Amino acid sequence: MEDIGEPYPFERPYWAGEHPVTSTFPGQGPYPLPFHPLDLDEEALRALLYRSLTSLGYEVHSARDGAEAIALCEAAKASGRVFDAVLLDLTVSGGMGGVETAARLRELDPAVKLIVSSGYSDAPVMSKFREYGFDDVIPKPWQTAEVSEVFRRVLLAERGPTL
Repeated sequence: MEDIGEPYPFERPYWAGEHPVTSTFPGQGPYPLPFHPLDLDEEALRALLYRSLTSLGYEVHSARDGAEAIALCEAAKASGRVFDAVLLDLTVSGGMGGVETAARLRELDPAVKLIVSSGYSDAPVMSKFREYGFDDVIPKPWQTAEVSEVFRRVLLAERGPTL
């Protein structure tokens, strides 16, 4: 395998074999990497998204779940700052997910710009995101260009009147 440099911190457990791939592809032999990229856990995906957004020039704060995101937004508001946009995962293992978090964040700041993301494309919130209080949607799997376009669209859009 080609040496592509030092792995990112979130990749190290995977390259160390802590999450091995045991399946093979019919007629193709074993999987060519020591892990399957889709098996990355939530921490790894957060780190990947963090790197993508910072590479686009954004200042990024990351939360493990909705409760932590709310705490970050409350702390920012208490210090006289607000987040320009908040990206929420629809489902969070063992934590508050996107819909509940969005409702709580709207209570804190009715003008907050919210983006929902999920791999569950058939979830109603993904096609009717505005009905759930979101300004836009990023389906998974995503590419950095898609994330960039959604953030650009959301940040440049004027929010309509709030109730």
